[in-house]
Amino acid sequence: SWFGFANKIFELMKIQQVVVPCCTSQYPTLAKRPSNSCLDKMSLRLHGFSPMPFWVDELRDFLNIEFNSKVGVKND
Repeated sequence: SWFGFANKIFELMKIQQVVVPCCTSQYPTLAKRPSNSCLDKMSLRLHGFSPMPFWVDELRDFLNIEFNSKVGVKND
């Protein structure tokens, strides 16, 4: 969920922040939202592609790269 995603960002960045969840009905948009929009990776496997990495690992790497580039830390 977006709630879990936001919480994970704050957790990885070690930022104390309360994130308040809401359901789709409490956040109206013009776009219709599916009740379950989990990404199914079966088609990738069936076509011989490598498994997708775990999203938390990729988020951690991204935040490390982005944060370090903003503060001028070189990743060698």
